[in-house]
Amino acid sequence: MANDVEKIKLNKFGIRRTVSVKITVGQIDRLQDFTMTMLELELKRDELLEQPDDVKSNLDFLINEKNIQKAQREFLQNNFKITDEELQDILESISKKQFEEAFGYVTDRMRGVTDEQYNLAVKMEERRAKEEAENPKEEETGSEDLTD
Repeated sequence: MANDVEKIKLNKFGIRRTVSVKITVGQIDRLQDFTMTMLELELKRDELLEQPDDVKSNLDFLINEKNIQKAQREFLQNNFKITDEELQDILESISKKQFEEAFGYVTDRMRGVTDEQYNLAVKMEERRAKEEAENPKEEETGSEDLTD
């Protein structure tokens, strides 16, 4: 019985390497656990954003953000055999946005999204963002009372 193996490029992180990742039940479980952790942290982020702007709320928000970053880095290292040195190179060479895009790419690939599907989704998102920038939504006025 053969396991599904995905060849995932790490070049989006600035690493010229492709890794083979066996998509096993254990791997899927770890991906689901990670996804649940991230969703919990994102919910907490949303709650913290609604808190008053004070030192404690700001500190809690920063701690939560650090926990998100830590979870992503650990997942990356554990699943793609990235060394501490390679991780440090990544962190010193790409922006937060690039890291998030690259991280999204590798986790999508683990979920079975092909490179072609991923590239198509990126193009569609870019097109949608461009259209939104060109045609910002007009405020909906609803029904107006025309009588004085």
